[in-house]
Amino acid sequence: MELYEIRLYDHSGTLISSLRRWNRFEFHQRVSSPWNHQLTFEINEQDEMVDVLRDIKKDYFILGIRTDALTGERNKVYEGFNQTIVDQMTKEGNLIFNLYGVGYTELIKRRIVLPPYGQETSNKIGYSEDVMKGFVYDSLVNAVDITRNFPDVTIGPSLSAGAYEDYSARYTYLNTIVDNLAESGGLDYGIEGTDPPGQFVFHARTLWGEDRRFNNTAGNTPIIFDPRLHNMSIPIFSSNASEEKNYAYIGGEGEGINRLIQTASDPAAIAESPWGRKEAFVDARRAGTVAELLTEGQAYLEENKATEKFTFNVRQTDPQRWPRDWRLGDIITARYYNRIFDRKIVEIRVVVSAQGGADQSELVEAEMENV
Repeated sequence: MELYEIRLYDHSGTLISSLRRWNRFEFHQRVSSPWNHQLTFEINEQDEMVDVLRDIKKDYFILGIRTDALTGERNKVYEGFNQTIVDQMTKEGNLIFNLYGVGYTELIKRRIVLPPYGQETSNKIGYSEDVMKGFVYDSLVNAVDITRNFPDVTIGPSLSAGAYEDYSARYTYLNTIVDNLAESGGLDYGIEGTDPPGQFVFHARTLWGEDRRFNNTAGNTPIIFDPRLHNMSIPIFSSNASEEKNYAYIGGEGEGINRLIQTASDPAAIAESPWGRKEAFVDARRAGTVAELLTEGQAYLEENKATEKFTFNVRQTDPQRWPRDWRLGDIITARYYNRIFDRKIVEIRVVVSAQGGADQSELVEAEMENV
């Protein structure tokens, strides 16, 4: 049984080929960022795949369909545009093809935001999600200049999530605006396609995946990574207080003895040691009120607090498998003895070597961030 089927489609969404005899397939899924892929072939000149590969055009579709070796379940785990083909010959006369491409979210990098006719800027007011989708709609879907519209792109339904925004832009890259609104509104975003490909939907969500922590209130089956469950390898925990600051003097307006000074502190961090107070001075000359100074001080302490870092490699097990049980964007629980961490899966990297046979292998890695 082949673990992966890789399909090639033309611009109309017509299947050209189920690609054969590839040697390596690597792809990355990432939240709020274009995915990417690399597909490698090492074949001879007489191979029927040579003509197929040399006829691939820019933005032809690449889809990766995975069959779970344990359950037999099939899932589309990768979708994207092919962008680059490297065609080379070895000294022995064989051919090596490398195909590189990006996921559909890259479409927003292909547009800048233009001001409406007769206006200096494009301005939108509302919740982060709605403002973000408004800029995407004006740039990809329903531009005044209809030649700017991409075919078959739609905007997903809105829940008016995020912070309230008043955002203006003028000749700014669309992805920069979307990134800014996603950060200020606490949102994830991306463009999803169909199978077969050819239609695209832009989504923005408070969470791209699902809350799968052990104490989640959504009713989802908890996902716990723990070395004792054999789904975690090489766990590394570090606690670093070497650069910590926990008591700040914040200087605002004024000079000398007339300068406005406030203090901010983290009492819990200070109390951890008899010598635990670590002081700093924060220069905030533009701040003219106590509230502004305290805001500056608390932000500084948050940025310079002692850090805990926990990393590990994921392992596929029968009870907990990607992508059946956990996926990109999920929040999971990681447990290391008596320590418990909430982690969001922000990237998944998969490397598959050998298309079929006994030598076939799959490596799944996940990058996670604190929640």
